[in-house]
Amino acid sequence: MKASAVLLGHTRDDQIETVAMRQARLDPRQPVSAGLAGMAAATLYDGDCWLLRPFLGQSRSDLQAYLSDQRIAWIDDPSNRDERFERVRVRLAKRPYRLEGRQIALAALHRESRASAIADLIGAFGRNWMNVLFCLDRRWPHCETELAAHALAELTALAGGRAFLPGREQIERLHAFLDAGKPGRLSIGRAIVDIRRNTVFTYRDNRDLPDCLLQPGERTVWDGRFVIENRDPQSALRISAAGEVQHAAVPACDERIPQALRRRAGASLPVICRAGEGVEGQAQPTASIQRRIPRHDTFLPAFDLKLADAMASLVARPSYGEAPVYRD
Repeated sequence: MKASAVLLGHTRDDQIETVAMRQARLDPRQPVSAGLAGMAAATLYDGDCWLLRPFLGQSRSDLQAYLSDQRIAWIDDPSNRDERFERVRVRLAKRPYRLEGRQIALAALHRESRASAIADLIGAFGRNWMNVLFCLDRRWPHCETELAAHALAELTALAGGRAFLPGREQIERLHAFLDAGKPGRLSIGRAIVDIRRNTVFTYRDNRDLPDCLLQPGERTVWDGRFVIENRDPQSALRISAAGEVQHAAVPACDERIPQALRRRAGASLPVICRAGEGVEGQAQPTASIQRRIPRHDTFLPAFDLKLADAMASLVARPSYGEAPVYRD
């Protein structure tokens, strides 16, 4: 069955438990509100199905009382009483939590506002070359350097094909790197950050790039960065990195991008050939290729929708669309 939306029964109690579990993992140096927005009222799954949580404003007891009053039966999941699960242990502990109700809603608004500000910065200063080299023009106000570090973290995840942002310590390194303002290079996850006089560039580190065969009709995610489908009805296709193919040509581009960076970034482009034929047998017409945004393509909370749309615009993809629910 294919659904465009699925309703989930999470309640305000589930939300508080979620926040409590995240609180327990907080670094003591972080503010209490960091990462505590809880579950989003809507989350886009796999790009085409919305997971909707219409009961986040209602308590579990209120929902059960309403069902009883309406003589509607419900099923209790036995795992809800299994203390092997962290959520159950948190529920049974009944400890007072630092964030509840309105505070959680404020944390959610803060997260959405911050994501929107990062989206605006990427929209104003971000550029893209061949979907493998991403740039931020260094024209943002100095007071926004910390925000720029988070925007750059988003771009490194995109360049490196990662579904998660760099960790807190790595983002702090990015911030210090940008604040110093000196030319240099930094490795973050699978991406390289290269600061030049007027621009910050990021691209895929050229180590451990995959080489694979794609049979007729098959579809794969290559290196976390590209969705490639073999539309050739007869031939298998080989997908490898341009840097691993002899005499692979790096396409021409904006001359504002230094040639050395074009060469390094271009080496991580996928090259598609018929199996056993080499570069001269290139078969791009028989394959489709689309840039992936791994941070947002599988799970996209509505908090981050504007940011995800900014990333989609950067790689010339359609927007993700609007969430089909409204929050008070």
